[in-house]
Amino acid sequence: MCKVDDPAAQRIHRENADRMLLSSFVGGLGGIVGKQTRYASPRSFEHALSIALTVQEAENQEKFN
Repeated sequence: MCKVDDPAAQRIHRENADRMLLSSFVGGLGGIVGKQTRYASPRSFEHALSIALTVQEAENQEKFN
């Protein structure tokens, strides 16, 4: 991420980087975890990670039972 002196421009750069991180993460998820995470339309990386972990844990429990 580039550094600029203008706080508004810096905020825009950070928001763009956050969107790209979220898109890359969700796009890289496969199977049921990826599908469920995309269906949930997370607004942040943290939310996407939480959804993915929850779905993965549910899948693991289903296999165990």
